[in-house]
Amino acid sequence: MLRRLLVVLCSFLVLASASAALARSGGSMGGGFRSRSMPSFSRPTPAPSYNPSPSYSTSPRFMPIPVPVGGGYGYGRGYGYSSGSSTGGLIFFLVILAIIGVIVVIAVLRNRKQAAQAEKASQVDVLRIQFGVQAQARNIQERFEKMAETADTDSEAGLAALLREVALALRRQVEAVEYGAVTRVAALALPAAQQQFGQWSADARSKYNREIVRADELGVRKEQKEVATKDALHDEDGEFAVSEFFVVTLVLGLRGVDLVASVNDARELEALLERLSRVTAEELVAVEVVWSPASLSDSLAKDDMQLRYPELFPI
Repeated sequence: MLRRLLVVLCSFLVLASASAALARSGGSMGGGFRSRSMPSFSRPTPAPSYNPSPSYSTSPRFMPIPVPVGGGYGYGRGYGYSSGSSTGGLIFFLVILAIIGVIVVIAVLRNRKQAAQAEKASQVDVLRIQFGVQAQARNIQERFEKMAETADTDSEAGLAALLREVALALRRQVEAVEYGAVTRVAALALPAAQQQFGQWSADARSKYNREIVRADELGVRKEQKEVATKDALHDEDGEFAVSEFFVVTLVLGLRGVDLVASVNDARELEALLERLSRVTAEELVAVEVVWSPASLSDSLAKDDMQLRYPELFPI
């Protein structure tokens, strides 16, 4: 009997959870990880070597460097040897060797620097940035919907402009942002970065089952935004509704961008949004913007938000 009761209770909880999930709406837009995401670095062209032979042999040849060792007539004793001239020749030879050594060292350091730059440029930082925004600031959602309808999600420049507009929309009502979280996985190779980006993007979109707008490289798709409710106190699922928050999630693939590691206070929040508004097309590899709930017939209470988004902390 106890076992049956446990099974019934578990089934009830699962159904209740599914019912709550069905009441969720959301919107999303973004794209990235195109072929241009990997910048190339050309190798330095070596200086042509001098080859006195008319042949086209590829084997290295060396020019003898004449070193004056000196000599001359002695005074009163026939042929003599000038030690000063010999010392001068040795100094000249050492100077030539020093110049060659400096050239070699400079070339090695330059190649190492270019190799380090190429390696760094091939690495991508993937970030998930989340904001818990007061429901009274729903005009931010309306702004996002307009962005989704007009944004160029098929180019790096268009995605950078999209991220800039999202950051500016949040900055204009920064006082409405009460919760925040930043999660970062740094210096990933491109395949691993793309996988992490896709995982976080899919997780953010899995918070709802009804996507009212989706904009990506395939175009814009829209569904019915509002659903009829019993009254203003109940959501579209017939449950008593308290509309307190909506959550904005940004999933970013960035290269060479320094961001604050957390958003614990208003200063860090301002710094984060300000830097996001200045991300360039060269720095941005991919972006996904997700917000939920996205309709007035849907609601998200504070307790529900903390349950669904445990990463969020008060700012």
